[in-house]
Amino acid sequence: MENIYYYYNTILENSPDNFKKLLEGKYNSGIQAWVNGDSKTHQTWYSPCLIVLYLLTGKLVNKKKQKFFGSNTEIDQHLACEIFDLLIKYNPNPHDKDHFNENLFDNMKNKNKDTLTYRTNNEIFIEHVKKHYENLI
Repeated sequence: MENIYYYYNTILENSPDNFKKLLEGKYNSGIQAWVNGDSKTHQTWYSPCLIVLYLLTGKLVNKKKQKFFGSNTEIDQHLACEIFDLLIKYNPNPHDKDHFNENLFDNMKNKNKDTLTYRTNNEIFIEHVKKHYENLI
């Protein structure tokens, strides 16, 4: 069954507009399991869905020619906000941790310019997420 969750990660990475349509559609029965943790595949560094979205939002700064999840993806932050709002109806857990034992808030707080996945042009998305979870931060 992991293939379907790999598929959701791949759609989000390669075609965020289509991922949004998938969330809006009526044939999205696997999304709840993906949100509940099945997004955590080797492909995404075992990250939960909200961290996956965060890692793909904005302009990647890394100039190295390495291929990794999201290396060719720049989700517009306004589109990311729309996707986030659609994901919220599935009650994702913002405290769910990735392979590095960090949750969504840790990732947003610990933006390090020297990391492989550092991005700019994601400030609107970050503020949108913080506003939604303001009682949890």
